[in-house]
Order: sequence, then C-alpha cells, then structure tokens
Amino acid sequence: MLDWYLTLLKRRLGPDRALNTYAFLYEYGLLILSGLGLAAALGAYVAWKRPSPHTHDAYVIARLIGTAPLPSEVGAQKTVLDLRLADGTPLRLVARNAQLTGTLDSLCLERRRFVDTGALRFRVAPSHKCPAP
Repeated sequence: MLDWYLTLLKRRLGPDRALNTYAFLYEYGLLILSGLGLAAALGAYVAWKRPSPHTHDAYVIARLIGTAPLPSEVGAQKTVLDLRLADGTPLRLVARNAQLTGTLDSLCLERRRFVDTGALRFRVAPSHKCPAP
C-alpha cells in the first residue's frame, strides 16, 4: 500500500535506515501528525485571538441583598452575591474575597464597559473608591 513511500526512503536513506524509518513512521506517524496539527491550531488561536478591550465606566454603590458561599475543594473560597443597583436592577456576582462581603449592607462595584459590544460588567471594588452616599 505504501510501497512508493518505502522506495522513496530507500533512495534517500539507504535500505537499512529506510526500513527503520518506515517502521517508526508506521507506528508513530499518525501521533506525530496529530501533535503537529494540534500545535499549529493552538498557535493560530493564540496568534489571532485578541482580548476584548474594556474601559472603566464608573464606581457605583449596590445594596447587598444576600450572600451564599460556594463550596470549593481547590483554592480560594467564593461567595455568590445578590445585589441591587441604585436604579433597581438586580445583579448576581461571584466574589473571591468573601471575608469582605459577609457583614456589609452595601458594596462598591466597578462598572466596566466593553468597547466592541458596549456590554457592562461589574466587579467588586475597594470601598474607598466609591463616592460617599
């Protein structure tokens, strides 16, 4: 089936080395090709994937409605925060700094706006960044 390939290897490498190379490529050729294809696909993804830029919009104060811990076996404890913004919009966030969120009535949030889509994202910010109510 691959006699042309073996004859090409014999011409290039000689009969003994050609047979060893042929056996190696017969065993591991598909694995090597799939690894190279995966490396090329990963390289193309890294080269062409651009992060979506965002801009800082404002710091806002949100009222804390409730918290719920997320159990985790790995790393930092996370907490689900149920919030209500000043305009009445409900918001649910997952925060890593659970020690700050357990006893507060209000929380300072950083509002970010993505440049491409205009979508808003929120994250917990230090309380000294927010304006006084």
